Amino acid sequence: MIPAKVTIWRANLEQDLDTLREVIEPKLRAALQGLNVEAVTFRKKQAKSIHQKLQSGKIVEANGIRDLLGFTVVVLYRHEIPSAIELLKASELAVDDPGPIEVGPSDFRYHEPKVFVRPPAAYLERHPLLVQECEVQFTTVLQHALDVATHDFDYKGRNYSWSNFRLVAQMRGILEMIDRTIDDIDAIVLPEDLTVATPQPMLEAGSVLEVLEAHFAEKLPEDRRRLADTVVGWLHAAELSSDDLNDALTTNTDLVAARSLDPTSAVLGVILRRAPQMVHSYPGRFFISDELRTLCVEAEQVPAERLVGGI
Repeated sequence: MIPAKVTIWRANLEQDLDTLREVIEPKLRAALQGLNVEAVTFRKKQAKSIHQKLQSGKIVEANGIRDLLGFTVVVLYRHEIPSAIELLKASELAVDDPGPIEVGPSDFRYHEPKVFVRPPAAYLERHPLLVQECEVQFTTVLQHALDVATHDFDYKGRNYSWSNFRLVAQMRGILEMIDRTIDDIDAIVLPEDLTVATPQPMLEAGSVLEVLEAHFAEKLPEDRRRLADTVVGWLHAAELSSDDLNDALTTNTDLVAARSLDPTSAVLGVILRRAPQMVHSYPGRFFISDELRTLCVEAEQVPAERLVGGI
């Protein structure tokens, strides 16, 4: 269940997002003429994704979400990506380039280069928009195929399997294996490797996800990886374990069963009831819906300076 004010806030941005796309996309395509651009795709971040991002505690203000609108530029060759970025910088679009991404020799996680662009200043003076910035990512045809095929369980984190995350990293490093591997990706189970150990944070997150699945079943959001990471952060701040979480969920059935609460909000309420002092230990901010405030007194007591603002 997505809080009503998140849904309304997102709905109020729909026209601006469409307008921003209409302004940016043709200028983007024009600037990149001459390169082997195979596709330019776009996506608008929806309310459920915005809600989870707010709940992660990493956003100070809702208006600070920079990728409400995002484009992906798919080029044929990797060496064309720096040229594409430079062409955008030379165009009439305003470009914020975070610069090269530092990547270790054994790191094959998702690291696609990206920039943030805005319409020309003259346009914004004449047509002010609530959403003035969008993200532009650059990738190759092969990497894009991998991203699309593995999107649900890698980027969106539908499960929390060390084996699956490791497998995707290997495929990024050995692209010639992609076609054969993608066909069987859902059926592949890597054999246990006794020469490496699963990092402790992933073991904790896996245990937490098992508890959440037992209590919320199919109600959990699609992005279970982010959910697990968020809840583990809360538990660390509260000095609680996954067993403690299971006990708290079992004894606070009013929050778990509340139809007005999404699972993440219900879990936050349960943890606040068990260890309200965690508010002062958790390094991030809290997104607390009106529905949670109504059902959980402890949620109402979270100081304003610890809350995500702007929504």
